[in-house]
Amino acid sequence: MADEEATAAEVVEKLESLEDSVDSPDEQQKARRIRRLGEGLYHLEQQALGNVERRIQRYTSRDVVESFVGSTVFSIPLLVEGGVGEIGEHFATGLVYGVPVYLLGNVAFVVAVTAGLLYYAEFREVELTYVFGFVPRRLAAVLVISFCSAALTMAMWGRLNPTQPFLSLCQVSVVWTAGSFGAGLGDILPGQSEGRDLSEVV
Repeated sequence: MADEEATAAEVVEKLESLEDSVDSPDEQQKARRIRRLGEGLYHLEQQALGNVERRIQRYTSRDVVESFVGSTVFSIPLLVEGGVGEIGEHFATGLVYGVPVYLLGNVAFVVAVTAGLLYYAEFREVELTYVFGFVPRRLAAVLVISFCSAALTMAMWGRLNPTQPFLSLCQVSVVWTAGSFGAGLGDILPGQSEGRDLSEVV
C-alpha cells in the first residue's frame, strides 16, 4: 500500500511538472485537466479501498454554497445583538491621524485567523493555489463570500443606515468576523466536494 501511494504521488508530481513546463495557455489547460483527472482517479481508488482522503484540492460551486451557508449560520445570531452597532461605532470613530486603526486591525485579524483555520489548523489538508499569482484562492473566496453574506443579511434585516455608509461598513465588518469563521468551517469540514473545479468553468 505504501508503494502504491508513493507511486501515485510521484505521478501527480510529474503531471504538475508537466503543467509548469508547457508555455501556451491551451497546452497548460490540457495538462491541468490531465493532472486533475489523475488526482480524481486516485481519489476514487482511495475511496474504494476505504481510505479517507483528507487533502482538499478542488474549489467547486458546492464549496461556494457551503461557505455561504456556514457564514449565514454563524452571522445571523449577531444581527439581533445591539453590540454590533456599538462595536461598529467604535471602529468608525477610533481614528488615529484620520486612519481607522481598529477597523483595519479587525480586518487583519479576520484574514489571519481565517487563513490559519483553512491552511494551518489541520482540520483538513488544503492545497494552496493562487489567483493573480499571489492571492490564495480559497482564502479569498471564503472572505468575499462571508462579507457578501454579512452585508446581504444586514441589509435585508434593516440593520444598515444608508446615510452613514462608513458606519454601515464598520458594522458589516463586525458580523463578517463571525461569518468568515463559519464560511471557512463550512467549506473544509465536509471534505473535498464533488464536481468540476471553478477554474475549469470560468
